Amino acid sequence: MWQEAWKLVGHDLKRAWWNYLLILGMSLFFGGWTAMLLRSLTSGYAFDPFLLDFYFLAIVPVIGCPWYTKKYTERTHDQLKFYRTLPISTGGIVLSRVLLVVLRAVPNGAVLFGALYLLSPEMQAMLNPTEYLWFALIWFGYGLTLSCWYPYWELNSGSLKKFYLYSAWYVVLWIILGLTYWLALDMHVVQTAVAWAQGSGWLYAALSVLLGGLAAMWWWRLSKRNLENKTSF
Repeated sequence: MWQEAWKLVGHDLKRAWWNYLLILGMSLFFGGWTAMLLRSLTSGYAFDPFLLDFYFLAIVPVIGCPWYTKKYTERTHDQLKFYRTLPISTGGIVLSRVLLVVLRAVPNGAVLFGALYLLSPEMQAMLNPTEYLWFALIWFGYGLTLSCWYPYWELNSGSLKKFYLYSAWYVVLWIILGLTYWLALDMHVVQTAVAWAQGSGWLYAALSVLLGGLAAMWWWRLSKRNLENKTSF
């Protein structure tokens, strides 16, 4: 299964290498933009940290997401239909899509958080390089957990309309979570992640990455089961 998956990964990298470069450039942009928003932590206005929370909650899961243009989506859908006609296991097909998420998430996460630290004097003042590594890994685990939803959507729908509809529900969820955390605990998500990184950062980072790995396995199993129950793609 793993051998099948890596062959499909190599095929996809050759087919859509431009898409990976595009999202990598977007990660660099998001890193710089986040550095600007991060100044709100020292502004003294409560709404600004909440806006920063929402931004982090919404942007970080994108690290494993391709750039879903109509052309890319149609070609990906046709490619997956072709894979179903080959003597390749369902588990191998699904695993290849999960591996692609990880291969996107690692460099995109490194670029996003690397740019953020280099361009943000506020972050450098709050966290030393080791603490910042824990901070980045805490968010990476969260991003990987949600990014693995993309293969599930690709293999079970592929509809851009449904993709945007589900994404809209995620936006509502992030707003509710951010507001609930703020109103219930009088704290903010990003500030909490900073505090975790300054304390037992390695533990929180390890737990977050472990959660991301377990989520990837869960999404793989769910996608594989659903795909096996479908008569056609």
